[in-house]
Amino acid sequence: MVTFITAVTAALLACWFRYACRLILLSGRGRHSAVIWENARKLHLHEIAPRLESPMDRAELLPIAQTVHADYRMVTYMLQNGADFRPFGTASLECKMLYLYYRALQLIFHVSSPFRNTTAHSQLCQMTRVVNHLAGRMMRRPEAVN
Repeated sequence: MVTFITAVTAALLACWFRYACRLILLSGRGRHSAVIWENARKLHLHEIAPRLESPMDRAELLPIAQTVHADYRMVTYMLQNGADFRPFGTASLECKMLYLYYRALQLIFHVSSPFRNTTAHSQLCQMTRVVNHLAGRMMRRPEAVN
């Protein structure tokens, strides 16, 4: 009985976490500024988003996933070590949730890509939205004046 209650509690917590992260992404904050930041920092999000609008096979999804992950690494590095330095421990709760959400999406993508193309495609679209949102947060940070 205790195991069942623990499993139900964990499932509810996971559902809440996913719902909260999707609400953060749907808030739409930083969409315009993310486009400006992409152009300034040479992110590939503006190239990837139109390609993800149509269905793709696994061979097409894997290189896009690698590009999205490279953009994710660049954006998170800049957020953590940019002009307005904040160690990971003091990052906002929103950023921490999105970092964790991205990692969960990445895991689901790699597990599902050999079997379910639609699931992998959906996860890759969400990963792109996370990177776009984080890039928008980067743009909202004040720049250091030299």
